[in-house]
Amino acid sequence: MDLWAVVCAGGSGTRIGGLAKQFRELGGMSVLRRSVLALHDAGASVIVVANDFSAVAKAGMHVGRDGVVDMVEGGKDRRSSVSRGLFAVGSSASLVAVHDAARPLVTSVMIDLLLEEMTGPGSEDVDGVIPVIEMSDTVKEIDEDGVVLRTLDRTSLARVQTPQIFRPASLRRAHAEFQGIASDDAGMLEGIGCRVKTVAGDPENLKITYEIDFAFAEVILQGRALRNKRVSG
Repeated sequence: MDLWAVVCAGGSGTRIGGLAKQFRELGGMSVLRRSVLALHDAGASVIVVANDFSAVAKAGMHVGRDGVVDMVEGGKDRRSSVSRGLFAVGSSASLVAVHDAARPLVTSVMIDLLLEEMTGPGSEDVDGVIPVIEMSDTVKEIDEDGVVLRTLDRTSLARVQTPQIFRPASLRRAHAEFQGIASDDAGMLEGIGCRVKTVAGDPENLKITYEIDFAFAEVILQGRALRNKRVSG
């Protein structure tokens, strides 16, 4: 299996302000570096798609196949950025993971679970696999004025995480053929009739979006360190 990963690191950090979130430190290491190393540990060849190469370098990354990552200049939005990353994926790739740099707490357990679903018995007709979290809150559809239109059945709804892993041919076809708006790559595959399966996501695999998320992430890292200490001790 030849696994490649496209890591989206082109965000500007407008929700937080100042330095983009993917370049800020979390537990003594940049958010971006944590995301990349998790994928490297899973055996992936990693491509970082970013608009600020100098910030990537300062975040502790290196350019080139003999370094940690290759870099590709991002596009005007997430879809075009991922498309550019796909151009750099090697022809030998059997699977491609797409991951948000802003999810630095992804674990090898999560990646292994996704890979197992993509390579195990009965996986031949699966185009992609994504991690999801069951909805625990009541979910309502509202209009532009904030008025409730209806309450949705949360038993059939889920929150989606990354990394998402795909067959390279299916992902490329989705980027070429899908018309419309999709907030993730899986949505594009769904839109052209591809089969996308799910696995249980990880509540700790949070996406850093707001300033308070850094505090949550630090607590998660401290908890992991404590658990590791107990196991090793």
